[in-house]
Amino acid sequence: MVSLLSELTWRLHHARQHQLRGEVIIHTYTSPESGLEANTHIMELPTQLLVIDTQYAVPFAAEAAAYAATLGKPITRVYVTHAHPDHFFGAAEFAAPVHALAATKSTIETNGETILSNNRATAGDVLPDKVTAPTEVVIPGEIIIDGIRLELMEFTDGEAGDALVIALPDQDVLIAQDLVYNNLHLFIAEGHLDHWLTVVGELRQRGFGTIVPGHGAISGPEVFDFVEDYLRAAKPILAEATGPDDLSARLIAAFPDAGGRGLLAVQNSYLFPQS
Repeated sequence: MVSLLSELTWRLHHARQHQLRGEVIIHTYTSPESGLEANTHIMELPTQLLVIDTQYAVPFAAEAAAYAATLGKPITRVYVTHAHPDHFFGAAEFAAPVHALAATKSTIETNGETILSNNRATAGDVLPDKVTAPTEVVIPGEIIIDGIRLELMEFTDGEAGDALVIALPDQDVLIAQDLVYNNLHLFIAEGHLDHWLTVVGELRQRGFGTIVPGHGAISGPEVFDFVEDYLRAAKPILAEATGPDDLSARLIAAFPDAGGRGLLAVQNSYLFPQS
């Protein structure tokens, strides 16, 4: 694990704002490398806020929640898109009901405390004392919140075993989270590279003009090119790598301009646990 919060000079990471059609703004808070450069998206609707993913370390989740408080609207729900710790460990800081797909909810309920314990061994007290598990099940389909239409979709065997994607059809926006990274190294430890490619193709075909990733900046559909190129290149590299250093070196050589090198260390801890 990246030496979490060794850089915690506690600089405030100001959220970036993305104005959408209608009365919708997406505010994106991004943690630094020690927080795995994870995005928390705060969707500002006419009278309320929806939070999408909640950070790894409590201090970064608290910063995102403090920013949300400046917007002057209540947080009415938190969406956890998948069961990776940089997306659900910080949920308690937002003090709102946590929603997730049934499979994600089950994984966090069953394995969340073990995941937390394993991570606390390296990250320490910057992580929560206990996991805040989702209490509400997301049913894929269309819902309307505060007059805004949301399409909730479920995809399996991409970056994680199960992933929630949220579309705003009237705003031409797809919140893809960790199915899409923008010029950062992908977390490929779960090994679903072929099917992940298929899912990315399906997302591309939906034709949305604005793509919101889980790591990296909001972009247009050209971001799919990066993800597809990375997945295609990573498959033989992953098969041929002789160990963690070799894997990281090969991926960096293939994508020298990509950020997120801290994610490579995390990935290696899963792929090569004895190293």
